[in-house]
Amino acid sequence: MTLGIITTKDISFYLLLSRKKKELEFRIKFLKHQPPTSASQNAESTNVSISSLESEMVSVDRQLEPLETRILSSGILVFQLHGKKITEYTEQINKHNMKQLTEALSVKDGELYDIIQKRGELLKENLSKKEDIAELTIVTNFIPRSVAEQIRNWVEGETSMDGMIDMREVHEDKQYKLLNILNRLGTECYIENETLFRGVPKKKEKTTVVWQSEVPRHVNGEKVWVPQEKANEFDNVMKELEQVSLKIQALTAKKQVVALTEEENKNYMDYQNKYLVLAAKRNAITKLSNT
Repeated sequence: MTLGIITTKDISFYLLLSRKKKELEFRIKFLKHQPPTSASQNAESTNVSISSLESEMVSVDRQLEPLETRILSSGILVFQLHGKKITEYTEQINKHNMKQLTEALSVKDGELYDIIQKRGELLKENLSKKEDIAELTIVTNFIPRSVAEQIRNWVEGETSMDGMIDMREVHEDKQYKLLNILNRLGTECYIENETLFRGVPKKKEKTTVVWQSEVPRHVNGEKVWVPQEKANEFDNVMKELEQVSLKIQALTAKKQVVALTEEENKNYMDYQNKYLVLAAKRNAITKLSNT
């Protein structure tokens, strides 16, 4: 899915690079504030580490800056899962100096360390769900801004907001897509009479649309969502695909060296046909969760 020249992959990569930059900044600052050591070898090792991290930072900035400019200048809403809580933790951490942070990270105990850990877990969740956050970013920028901002408040953890959002100005297919993405991100909600409600319906009416539970899987390095009841079937198909693929690869490699026998050629064709059938079955299962 795209938004002008910005794609979900662009946004996903932007989230990845942004997190990477913050990590590098903290690690460099942390090493620079380490107490001086009398062991020259350790000091030299620290300097090398800082230099390596700074070089990596230059590489990250080179990729991040043009992407960040494109995204921010487009005016699209950018989401951060649990953004309110992350901001609270960040503000608490920033009240401490680097010496206190270093001590907390060294002893791995105490209130400050606990806050650092909790913030890290939320940032890690953002990174693990970056594809879904990117998709939400694209979808919400094709709906009325007022609705998109309410959805962002939900995702970022603004609990003071109303527990319902009027979706009458949102096309039906986007209502269902938003329902799926929000639940995948952990924001439980359902649709009733073109209104998006936060939480789980106490009573399911005929017009109630609820999320059909899904589980994440990966295909060729990309995350896909599979209906919960189809998860085992999907896993078995993927296992078969891997086995068939290995057999095709083995016969392909052999073909490059010697001519295959008649039986091997037949097996080769059978494996290719079986691979196509299995791939179609896999795609059909994943498509169920995207409709």
